[in-house]
Amino acid sequence: MLVLAGVAAASAYRSRLSAQQARLARQQARAAEGQRTLDQAVEAVLCGQWGKVEPLLEQAEGLGVAPGRIHLLRGLVGVETEDHARAIRELHLAIQMMPDSLGAVALLFRAYTAVGDYAAAYPLGSKLLTLKPVLPEDYLYGSWAIQTFWPERSMQWLEYLAAERPTAVAYYYLGRARVQHLADTYDPAGIEPALTSVAAARAQMPAATAQLQLNAEIYAADIYHLLGDEAEAQRYAQRVRQRVESRLREQPELGLSHFNMAVVASLDGCWEDALRHNRYAKERGIFPYHQFLVLPHLYRLGRYEEGLSELEALPKELRVGVTSTSYFVLFVAEVRGPAAAEAELKAYEERCGAAADWVSCSNAIMPTRVIAFSGSAARRSAVRAPCCRIILHCFPSSATCARPMPLFAASLTRRTCSRRRRTTASGMKPTI
Repeated sequence: MLVLAGVAAASAYRSRLSAQQARLARQQARAAEGQRTLDQAVEAVLCGQWGKVEPLLEQAEGLGVAPGRIHLLRGLVGVETEDHARAIRELHLAIQMMPDSLGAVALLFRAYTAVGDYAAAYPLGSKLLTLKPVLPEDYLYGSWAIQTFWPERSMQWLEYLAAERPTAVAYYYLGRARVQHLADTYDPAGIEPALTSVAAARAQMPAATAQLQLNAEIYAADIYHLLGDEAEAQRYAQRVRQRVESRLREQPELGLSHFNMAVVASLDGCWEDALRHNRYAKERGIFPYHQFLVLPHLYRLGRYEEGLSELEALPKELRVGVTSTSYFVLFVAEVRGPAAAEAELKAYEERCGAAADWVSCSNAIMPTRVIAFSGSAARRSAVRAPCCRIILHCFPSSATCARPMPLFAASLTRRTCSRRRRTTASGMKPTI
C-alpha cells in the first residue's frame, strides 16, 4: 500500500509540474508574441506605415503587453510624425506607469528638444544618468539619447541588443549609430560595419533604411577622397548621385529630397546650388534642425550679415541651444567683431552653469571651439581646416583638430563647381 501511495503521489507531482511547465510555456510564448508585435509596430513607425501601427498596438495590448509600453510606442509615433504634443502627452503617461523606463525618458528628452523646450529637456538628461536599460526599447531609444555624449556606451547597448535579439529594428538602430559614428570619426574602418548593419535591416525595412544607406555612402565617398582613393570615392559618389536625382524627380515636394540634393551639390563644391536646395528643404520643414541648414553655406559664401539675420529671425526657443549659439558666435565675430562673439559665448556659458546638468555641461565646450578661431587671421584659415566641422551638422567628440575634415568641409578646399552646363534632377541649371 505504501508503495502504491508513493507511486500515486509521484504521479500527481509530475502532473502538477507538467501543468505548471505548460502554463509557463504558454505565458512565455504569449510574451514573445507580444514583443514580436511591438517590434512590428516599431518597424511600421520607422517605415511611415502609420495605418498599421494602432492595430498592432491593440494586438500587443491584447497579448498582455504592459499599458506603459503601449503609451511609449504611441509616444514614438508622435516623435516620428512631429506631433510633439501627442508625444509629450503619451510619454508622460508611460513614465507615470513605468517611472524607471529609460526608453520613455529618452524619447521625452527627444520630444522636448525637438520643440526647443530645453528647460524641460535638460533635467531629463540628468535622470538618464540614474537609469539602466532593461527592455528592448530602453536600449533602442536610450542609445539615441546618449550617443552624442557617451558614444561608446550607446554603441555597446545596440551591439548587445542586436546580438541578443537580431531583429530588423535592432539592426536599424545599430546601423544609425554606426553611420553617426562614421560621421563623427571619419574612420574608414567604420564604413563596412555601418553598411553591413544597414543591409541587415534593409530586407524588412527598405523605406526606413534608404536614407541611412545614402548617408553612409556619402561619408564613404568623402573619406575615400581624403585618402586619395579616387576610384572608390567616385564609385560611392556616383551611386549617391543616381539615387538622389531619382528621388528628387519622383518626390520634388519632399524637403528630404532637396536636402540630399544639397549634399550632392556640396560634394561638387556648388555652394549656391546647395544653399538653394537647403532653402527648399527648410521651406518644407523636415524637422526643426533644418532651420539651420542654410547657415554653413552662407558662411562659406561670405554672406555673414544674411546668416546673422537668419539666426536672429529664429523662434526664441531655437536660439538658446548649442547649435544656434555656435553659428551665432561665428557670424557675430565676422559682422560685429570678436568682443560681441565673446559676449554671446559668455552668456551661453552662464546659461549652462545655471542649468547645472549633464547636457548643458557637455554642450558648454562646443561654442568654445568656435570662438577659438574668431578675432584673428586664424579665423579665415580655420574654416578651411579640419575644425571646419564645427559649423556643420555634427560636432567632434574631441577638441583636437587633428582629424580630416568631414563632409562638405573637405569639399571647400578641393572642389569647385564644374563649368560644364550640367542640369540637376530638378531641371534647373546649377549656379556657377
